[in-house]
Amino acid sequence: MENLKKNLARRAILLQLQAAYPAAVSDEILMQGLRAFGASFTERDFYADLEYLADLGLVARSASLISAGLKRAKLSAAGIAFLESEGF
Repeated sequence: MENLKKNLARRAILLQLQAAYPAAVSDEILMQGLRAFGASFTERDFYADLEYLADLGLVARSASLISAGLKRAKLSAAGIAFLESEGF
């Protein structure tokens, strides 16, 4: 059951980024969008899943132009291909 919950949370992250594509969004805005979508997760789990998706190459991470300490996320080409292969 835990594995299913992880997969759903990760897919929700990708779908939120797909909705914003081609823009990159701040982690805070992404997290707020996911919560509005109905996802429930801890902040720790959110960042772990986001970094996992980045390690897979499905999400591109970058520093904010305004503050290098703030991170932004964007769906990568590999992320688009993955979602298309899954029927999204």
